[in-house]
Amino acid sequence: VKAFTECHGVPMLGMFPPPSWAYDKAIPEQNFDLAEAKQLYAQSGHKGTIVLDIIQRDPDRQMAQVIQAMMKSAGMDVRLQVLERLSNLSKVLHGDFQITMGRASVLQMPDPDVIFSSTYSRVARLNYMGFKDEKIFALVDQAHGELDQAKRHQLYTEIQTMLAEQYLQAFLIWSPTQEVASKRLHGIRRDSTQIWHYDGIWLDKA
Repeated sequence: VKAFTECHGVPMLGMFPPPSWAYDKAIPEQNFDLAEAKQLYAQSGHKGTIVLDIIQRDPDRQMAQVIQAMMKSAGMDVRLQVLERLSNLSKVLHGDFQITMGRASVLQMPDPDVIFSSTYSRVARLNYMGFKDEKIFALVDQAHGELDQAKRHQLYTEIQTMLAEQYLQAFLIWSPTQEVASKRLHGIRRDSTQIWHYDGIWLDKA
């Protein structure tokens, strides 16, 4: 966090950072236990190189090098494969990867359900891991139909805890962003995924 966000970011527990109502500090941290890592890797029976795909951008390369060094200390031979964005996306969409690194703008989504339903449901279009876990599917369905925000928070905490414990994904760092616009700028709007639309933007005369 200090190296890659100039101390502005925070380590992630689940997939949502502190400003989100879906955040919960009760989600277990992903601590680095070298002895246990060595033991579990030996038990896995895996031999050979593990390929970590990354996109050619900063700080992904630097973060991947840190991960590579940590995994090497646990006995894993990790090779970094640097790809341009479209090549990486094609591999991800086809499930043609061992480990890959990505970014997500989770706070830009209008509701946590947008992420959970599209990533962890039975019909998730962003289930790049290809996982099948009926308990997680059921919890996502339950949260999708729940109106009480406190109950939804509890369900999302349970889902994120399961993701952390199973290492289906490892959420690393959250870094806040700032958006600035001139008072002369009007017509700013976003769609349901918070993507900017520029077709109706206009400026006052200087």
